[in-house]
Amino acid sequence: MKHLKTRREGNVGIIELINPPYNFMTKLMVKELDELTKYWEKDSNIRAIIITGGIKGYFITHYSVNELVDTFAPLNKIPRNLKPPFLSSIRILAWFNRFLDNIPVLRALFEKILTITPIKNMPNLERIHRVFNRLQLMSKPVIAAINGDAMGGGCELALACDYRLMVRGENKIGLIEVLIGLSPGAAGAIRLARIIGPEKAVQMILDGVVLDADEAQKIGLIYQAVDEDKLLEDSFKLASRLATRSPAAVRGVKRLMRLGFTSSLYKYLIMEKYHFALCGITNDAQQKGKQYLEYLEKGELPRDIFDLLREAKLGKF
Repeated sequence: MKHLKTRREGNVGIIELINPPYNFMTKLMVKELDELTKYWEKDSNIRAIIITGGIKGYFITHYSVNELVDTFAPLNKIPRNLKPPFLSSIRILAWFNRFLDNIPVLRALFEKILTITPIKNMPNLERIHRVFNRLQLMSKPVIAAINGDAMGGGCELALACDYRLMVRGENKIGLIEVLIGLSPGAAGAIRLARIIGPEKAVQMILDGVVLDADEAQKIGLIYQAVDEDKLLEDSFKLASRLATRSPAAVRGVKRLMRLGFTSSLYKYLIMEKYHFALCGITNDAQQKGKQYLEYLEKGELPRDIFDLLREAKLGKF
């Protein structure tokens, strides 16, 4: 892959994003992320994922502005009176794309047809949504090890991860799209609002505010600010610990927390019961339960039991 460098350390998969000199995100990088995460999602030997920048000082600076200009260029050529129908069609296509996730052949045909229309570049945006949603809902904890600037699309990628660790220094994180006349295009606004609250999110986005690691940690935007020489070490320690969690439990918790807020209480409870039962029949749950009972029979204090379970490594399933 041109823009991704990958490796595995135990049951942790590590992705480095590489596009010198400034590590801009591009449609090719997103395509490679789509293919890799789709494969890793099904790989039971990978139990946690770390995503970091492969260039010093840059996680992802932002999405390539050149490609954004190319994306909108065909739409700008449409006569003004015809623009509303085309813009409405984008909404329809966004809904239709949800039904193509499991039909790759039909998706390929659909995207080929779009190449002859003014909205031919819209599938690139759909792919970003697909990748970020996959990261947010997959059965593996995903950690963004933010080694540098993470603005615009870089911030949106980090927001789609479960944990964000960021190096201290002059590096910045934030959604800056409004500064070039755009709104965030990869669900960054809604994810930021859910993390720090809608009022703070609106203020940050409208003013194009960017924060350093300590400032971002203070408002809850990131999980932890760390020194540069500790970023990968601390990220790997966290990933290794989280990799001991049951994939079914991870998936259930992530889906309940991310999708549950958009559902009615009744729908949420149905979803919760399903995932609770699904987790209960896994090897992880059975072995963890057995370990708990064994500790209890030895007369261990509850606090000791939970510490032991938290650090327990159960192997591969």
